[in-house]
Amino acid sequence: MSRAITLRLSDELANDVRLAARLDGVSGAALLRKAIEIYVQSRLSAPGTRTRLAAMQTAERQRLRPHDA
Repeated sequence: MSRAITLRLSDELANDVRLAARLDGVSGAALLRKAIEIYVQSRLSAPGTRTRLAAMQTAERQRLRPHDA
């Protein structure tokens, strides 16, 4: 099965990805990994993102934890 990932990057972020790819000499799948890496880093630096991530991780851990008998 094939899965598609769509990232909508701002012009500035897209330029960062292109520049990073050129500097690293990457293409294809490596370019996609670089794009995702830069996108994730930009999102993690947004205000409140780490707090929301921690809350989501805590909720997921609680959901996966076996219930006490």
